[in-house]
Amino acid sequence: MRQPGTMELTGRERSRLVAFVRFVWEFVPYLEYVPFIWPYRFKCTESSKPLMTVTKKLGLHTWYVLEILAPDIDRRLAIAHTLALDALGVD
Repeated sequence: MRQPGTMELTGRERSRLVAFVRFVWEFVPYLEYVPFIWPYRFKCTESSKPLMTVTKKLGLHTWYVLEILAPDIDRRLAIAHTLALDALGVD
């Protein structure tokens, strides 16, 4: 994720195990019709320093916790990034 005039953020799943299971889940036949219910937790970093986190919570409704740790990150960009994760179906 890049914002003009500031740093470039790299987002990754916080848990390698969850990232691996999600990766394998997409290749197992017929599991594409079953939602991956494990919540995701992404950490966006710059030079291994955490600057933003996005967590999807379990529940009947979709809940997100967006934590912006750097004051110079545009809130609109962070919110758009969170919505893009949901729209792209990272679950």
